[in-house]
Amino acid sequence: MHQVVKVKSAVFQIILSVFISKKSQDYFYNLWKDREKFYDLNPSETDYSTIALALSLRDYPGADSILQEQLARIDDCERRERMEFIMPSVSTDEKVRDKFFESLQKPENRQQEIWVRSGLYYLNHP
Repeated sequence: MHQVVKVKSAVFQIILSVFISKKSQDYFYNLWKDREKFYDLNPSETDYSTIALALSLRDYPGADSILQEQLARIDDCERRERMEFIMPSVSTDEKVRDKFFESLQKPENRQQEIWVRSGLYYLNHP
């Protein structure tokens, strides 16, 4: 049973990283909005944050509102700070994304390397 959960989780992560069609965007939006399960898999708070970031990256309608709502859903302080750090990298506004990239020139803005890596991933996502 545990192996099945691991496989479902891996499939979820793969699909989440590559979805592009309008139908799949709508599917992930509804999954995020209604906190639905993915084939009996309960996505984590981090998974829901990743969905919100992925939707914004794909210019999904209402992306800014989705990000703000997801931010409000996050209870853990460190996860909320991570989300706040990464959000500019998926902004629909090119100037905001550029400002995020330029901010990384300062060493103090690169303290959380895993956050920086995530932000750069989103900036360079195809």
